[in-house]
Amino acid sequence: MENAEFKSAVGSFHWFATQSRPDINVYSNMLQKCQAGTKLADVREANRLTKEIAQTADTEVRVIPMSGEFAVCLWSDSALYNAWVEPIEDDIQLKNERGHKVFSQHGVLVGLVEISDLESHNPVGVSVVDWKTAASRRVAHRTFAVETSALASGLGRARWVSALLGDCLLYTSD
Repeated sequence: MENAEFKSAVGSFHWFATQSRPDINVYSNMLQKCQAGTKLADVREANRLTKEIAQTADTEVRVIPMSGEFAVCLWSDSALYNAWVEPIEDDIQLKNERGHKVFSQHGVLVGLVEISDLESHNPVGVSVVDWKTAASRRVAHRTFAVETSALASGLGRARWVSALLGDCLLYTSD
């Protein structure tokens, strides 16, 4: 796979992940970081992801009908130094370093859940309506800092979904 083909594949992964496949979003995001200096391992990862997508082509994101009131729910998570272009020995190497090549990754998922299901201890239906995976924009040296950044990103997305749904419900009830 030549560099141009690699970039094209990564662009396709990104479009696919943002439109319909939140399960591959993190891989797409991490491969984007490798476009400047593509290595054989990156090409192998792109080939592996292509095969995974083909094997799981029946994966769906469903919007479940809600019979009652629903809540906008947010899930966020992150990992400290899990995405890198160069491996590091320990986090002391990152202190005050500009142009670092180690990133913390975070992901958020926004979904709709019926209020009657919020206290349930059994599996419940969730309508996934928004998601994002990204590398943190700042160098963080503590897991708590990256988790807080992920939560802040997710809260913004959840508020946007809430506002959008509020407008839809307000203007369709007239």
